[in-house]
Amino acid sequence: GPYGINCNYLAPGGVDTDMMLRIEHSTFGDTKTHEEAMAVFCDAQCFDKRYAMPEEVAFMATVMASEWMSHTSGARIPMDGGVQEVLRP
Repeated sequence: GPYGINCNYLAPGGVDTDMMLRIEHSTFGDTKTHEEAMAVFCDAQCFDKRYAMPEEVAFMATVMASEWMSHTSGARIPMDGGVQEVLRP
C-alpha cells in the first residue's frame, strides 16, 4: 500500500490451451474426446460448462493492470465458471 503496489490475482480454472489438451491426454489417454474430457473437468461449474478462452483471461488481466483497479488490493478474481459456488458448503 504505502509503495503504491496492488496485489490482486486471477484464479482461472481450465483454459482452452495446448496445456489443457496435454492435461486431458495425461488424465484420459485416448479414451475421451476433447469435448468429453472438457465435460468431465467442467462438471462442477455453475455456468456454461466450458474452459475459459485465453482471450477472456487476457482481458481480465488487462483490466486488473489498469487504473480501474487502482483502489483494489488483495482481490482474488476467480475465472472458473462458478466452481467455488458449487463447492461451497
